Amino acid sequence: GNGAGGNGNGVLAGPGATPRPSVTLLPQQATPPPSSSAATPGDGNAAALAAEAELRASQRRLTQETRIVETLYMIGQSLARELDTRKIAKLATDAATTAIDAEFGTCFYSLVSTDGQAQTRFVLAGKIPLERFESLPMPRTTPLVGAVFPGTAPIRCADVTTDPRYGQRAPFHGLPPGHPPVRSFLALPITTISGTVLGSMYFGHSEAGRFTERDEQIVKGIAAQAASAMDNARLYRQERETAVELQNSLLPASPPQVAELEIAFKYLPGAQGTQVGGDWFDVIPLAGGRVALVIGDVMGRGIRAAAIMGQLRTAVRAYAVMDLPPGQIMHLLNRLVCTMSSSSAPPSAPPGATGTHPALGALAAFDDGVGEQIATCVYAVYDPAEEALTWASAGHMPPALITPEGGSHLLEDDLGMPLGIEEAVFDEKVQELPAGTRLLLYTDGLVECHNAPLSERLLRLSTELVREDDGPIVGGLPGARRAPGEPETVQRTCDRLLHAMLSGDEHDDVALLLVRTRPTRVRKAALDLDPDPMAARAARRFVTATLTEWGLEHLTDDVLSVVTELVTNATQHAATTSQLALRSHPGRLMVEVADCDGRIPRPAVTQAMDERHRGLLIVAQLSQRWGVRPTDRGKIVWAEMGAGGG
Repeated sequence: GNGAGGNGNGVLAGPGATPRPSVTLLPQQATPPPSSSAATPGDGNAAALAAEAELRASQRRLTQETRIVETLYMIGQSLARELDTRKIAKLATDAATTAIDAEFGTCFYSLVSTDGQAQTRFVLAGKIPLERFESLPMPRTTPLVGAVFPGTAPIRCADVTTDPRYGQRAPFHGLPPGHPPVRSFLALPITTISGTVLGSMYFGHSEAGRFTERDEQIVKGIAAQAASAMDNARLYRQERETAVELQNSLLPASPPQVAELEIAFKYLPGAQGTQVGGDWFDVIPLAGGRVALVIGDVMGRGIRAAAIMGQLRTAVRAYAVMDLPPGQIMHLLNRLVCTMSSSSAPPSAPPGATGTHPALGALAAFDDGVGEQIATCVYAVYDPAEEALTWASAGHMPPALITPEGGSHLLEDDLGMPLGIEEAVFDEKVQELPAGTRLLLYTDGLVECHNAPLSERLLRLSTELVREDDGPIVGGLPGARRAPGEPETVQRTCDRLLHAMLSGDEHDDVALLLVRTRPTRVRKAALDLDPDPMAARAARRFVTATLTEWGLEHLTDDVLSVVTELVTNATQHAATTSQLALRSHPGRLMVEVADCDGRIPRPAVTQAMDERHRGLLIVAQLSQRWGVRPTDRGKIVWAEMGAGGG
């Protein structure tokens, strides 16, 4: 609020005003009465006494001026520490109003929004209650008030009602009804050294002749310091907005549409500072309805951290296209980060640093590093057909799980070492995710706090995750209340978590990625095959029967052609047992053939009349897309086909 009450320290603040540095105005010394030992006519000491009185008066004036300088210095120190334009305007207006004993003061200033539009704001101060001004119309530019806008000299009126510029503008021809009476009036611009006008200040008193030239000089000094502080705040805001825009350009703009998941994510830059951070996240649709969920954090801030974050996100997407398992992707990411180290040799794991929760000491162990690049990451793949999550962690915060029944726990087993440690090993874990389960991935900015241990903050997070609130969220996105029994949306959960966990002045960035699994409509069937010439015939019979059972007979011809080629390739080239799997998702059909041969098949380049080696070319022609996914036992060759109305 724009306060108008006093706080006892010389700086006025209204109810609910934001705490700010206090400025104590030094009291002015009153002029003492004449000395009782006044000289009488003819007294020989009269000249000496007069000289002594003049000396004392000079000392009093010097003391007063010194106090004024000290007061301005203290105000300037407080203003220089602020980077919020509104707080600067409020602090300066409070101090000036008190210093010249005005009944009220106001400051108008401009803010430029992110779309380049200038917005006029104002603050109030003084002895008159704020409520007196709330019902008044917004001040308009009048001949008297507008005279300060060009940034020229201040305007000081002993009695504003006698000024020829006063009362010349309809409809009020003066002050609007309900406005406190004004006789003494002082106005001046807030102007930078370069001459840019950033705002204006106005002060009033109901008695005439209250403001002196000395008062004008005091307010000019405060306005000059306010101008410098506002200019710094403007530059800071511009630099910060540029940094945030850069960060956002490196992150997904909106969640992808995935039938099997409800997805929401949030990124909040640190509340202080202008450097971008290294927090990042991604959601990558994979073959077969699977989805990769990624979150990471590059240590440090600034352009280097943002650049490395961008490289890691691009690398993860490239590895995801190859359909590599999470553990292998972490291994490749680790090799990439090791090459980014500023030293010739990548760092080694310190003795005793396991990176396993609750210690989570892996990152702390590198606080005394010599420039090595360290990052943390979680890469997880959700398979709706199996209702399972396969994931690997590189020293990142433990994922949080909220069960459909409302319980929560952290997936804190073997969180691994951070990326950038040459000998780090990244194990894969599998977690069941039945329909209705929520999974939260987050960066350390959500839970780290200088006045609470990490274990307490993680416990607080677990508590907040299971607390659903259908009331409005202060500072969050507006939304209607939920109907009884209706689950909280993941977007609302994100907003609620940020409101509950953060104070608003965090230095670190925060990234959240929250998903809820939806009930799957996946039908699946599988057939084990021996490596003999009859495998393709058995596969065709299996396909025909399965598609008939599923009501997808219209796909039979194309699917039979694809299955014949894939099974024949596995039988002839892999020469191992194989498995044919069909999975029917809404709108698509997945065909997969798994074998125990790790060699990757590639379409052959053949002569125009050569009928051989065309198997994968036929698969590519008949399917929407196809690919190869490495497994621990070998590989899976898959093809995705449109299911039409089936």
